[in-house]
Amino acid sequence: MLRILIVDDEPFFLEFMQDFLRSCPYSCQLVGAAADGRKAMEILESSGADVIFTDIKMPVMDGLELICSAMELDPAYQFVVLSSYSDFHMVGQAFKLGAKDYVLKQEITSEQILDILKKCEERREGQLLEKQRGAVQKQRFAEMSAQLRSLQALVDSSRREMKKRFLSDLLYKNIPFSEAGKLPGAAAFLPEEPPAAALLVKLDDYYRLLRDTWENDSSLFEFALHNIFEEICAGFPGTVFFCFRPDEYLLFTSERHGRFALQCRIRDLYTAVKSAFQSSLLMETILSTSGTEPDPAKTAARMVEEAERANSAFFLLGKAPLLTFRPTAGGGGGIEDMVPSFRQLLAARDTKGLKDRLAEYQIRPETADPSQIPRIRAAFFRYAFYIREYAAENNATQRIYEDLAYFEDYLKYYGTLAEMNQWLEKVATALLQQEYHSSSLVKRVKKYVLANYFQELSLTGIAEEMGVNPNYLSRSFSKEYGDSLISYINTVRLQAAASLLKNTNLKNYEIAERVGYQNVEYFARVFKKTMGVTPGEYRSGAE
Repeated sequence: MLRILIVDDEPFFLEFMQDFLRSCPYSCQLVGAAADGRKAMEILESSGADVIFTDIKMPVMDGLELICSAMELDPAYQFVVLSSYSDFHMVGQAFKLGAKDYVLKQEITSEQILDILKKCEERREGQLLEKQRGAVQKQRFAEMSAQLRSLQALVDSSRREMKKRFLSDLLYKNIPFSEAGKLPGAAAFLPEEPPAAALLVKLDDYYRLLRDTWENDSSLFEFALHNIFEEICAGFPGTVFFCFRPDEYLLFTSERHGRFALQCRIRDLYTAVKSAFQSSLLMETILSTSGTEPDPAKTAARMVEEAERANSAFFLLGKAPLLTFRPTAGGGGGIEDMVPSFRQLLAARDTKGLKDRLAEYQIRPETADPSQIPRIRAAFFRYAFYIREYAAENNATQRIYEDLAYFEDYLKYYGTLAEMNQWLEKVATALLQQEYHSSSLVKRVKKYVLANYFQELSLTGIAEEMGVNPNYLSRSFSKEYGDSLISYINTVRLQAAASLLKNTNLKNYEIAERVGYQNVEYFARVFKKTMGVTPGEYRSGAE
C-alpha cells in the first residue's frame, strides 16, 4: 500500500486530492496534507511517506526546498510535482533534485493520477526488491570475505602459479593433450585420462560486480572464484580449471567411457557451475562447450577455439542454455539497408512511421545467421547512435536518456539479441510518448500566446516559460500548427486588432500598442499584408 502526502497551498486543490485518494480504487493511504514545505517536513519526519505530491510555489518553504530537504532525509521518497503554466520552467529543476514525475494542475485527470500511482508502486517494489537483494548479497559477501581472508594465508600460492603456467604453456604452445603427459608437472596438474573437451565459463557482468560489490579488489574476487571452481572440480574427477581471462574460465574434462558419457558429464558440469555461482555469488554464467568427437591429436587451443565459437551464439540463443551451437544457413539479409531508413524516420521526426515499421528494424534470432552477429551488433550500435543524435536535437525526455545509458552500460557488452529488440521497442515507445508531449506543448504555447499577445513575445522567452529548448519548440510548433510560431503570434494579434478597429474609436497607434506592436508603421504593413487592406480601409469597410 502506497502512503501518500499532499503538499499545496491551495485549499481547493488539497481538498480535491484528498477526496480523490479516499475513494481511489488503487491501494493507498493518505498520511497527511500540508499547505507548505515546512509542515510537510514535520509530517515526513514523524510519519514518513512513499509518494509526495507537491506544488512548486508555496509560502514558508517552496516545493524545490522541500524536495532538497526530504531527499537528504530519505532518497527513496518519490516526488510528483504539481505545476501550473506560470511555473512550468521550474519543473526541470525539480527533476534534477530527484522528482520522479509531474502533472499540470490545469489538465489533471483521475486517469493521470492513477497512472502516476501505478508507476510509483512499481518503482517502490523495485526499490524494495533491490534493497533486499543488496542486503542478501552484502551479508553473503561479508561472510565470504571474512572466510576468504582467513583462508588466504593458508593457500599455497606458488602451486597455483605453477598450475597456471603449465596450462598456459599447454594452451598457447598448441601441444596436444596426448603429448602433454610427458611435460614436467603433468602428473600434478593433468588428470590421468587426457581431456577430451573444454567448457568455457563466461562470468556475466563480471566488471560491474567487481566494481560495485568487491570494491575493485580483483585479487580477493579471483580467490573467491578459484575456490568455487575447486569445489566444482572436486565433484568431477578428471576435470581441471584454468583462468583464461579475468571474466572467463576453462574447464577441461575427460571421460573414458565414450562420447555419450562425455556429453552427459558436460551437461552435469553445466548444471553444477550454474548452481554454484547463482547460490554463492548471485551471479549469472554463460557456458559453451567444444566439440565432443574423439580426436587424440586435439589440442587445448583447438578446444578453446571451438568453445569460443559456440559462446558467440549466446547473442542469438540467450544466456541460459548450454551453448553447443553449430552454424547453419539463415536469413537476416539486408541488415545494413535497415539502418539508413531508421535514421531517415528519426530525422523527419516520423514517430508514427517508426511505430509502423518497428518490426522491420527488430532482428529475430530464428532468422539470423551466426556469421551475421557482428553486423547485427553494429546495426544496433548505429540505432543507439542515431537515437542519441535525435535526443540531442529534440529536447529528449529523461526516459530516453536512461534507455541510452542502459544500452551503453549493459546491452553493448552483455546483451542478447532478444534484449536488444526489447530495448528498441522500449525506446520507440518513449519517442511516441515524447511526440504526445510535443502535442501538449503546442497547446500550452497557444494558450500562453492568447493570454499574453499584447506583451513583448519572443521564441526564446516563450521556450523559457515552457521549460524547453527554443529549437525544439520551433520545430514542434511548425510541425503541428503548419506555420511558424511568429506567424501564429501575428495572427492572434491581428485578430485582436481587427476587433478593436470594428468596435472602438482608438487610433491606429493605440491599437498597435494594445495588441503588442511597438511600431505603428510595422503594424500597418503587417496588417495590410495579412488582411489585404490597411487598418483605415478595414475600419471604413466595417462601418
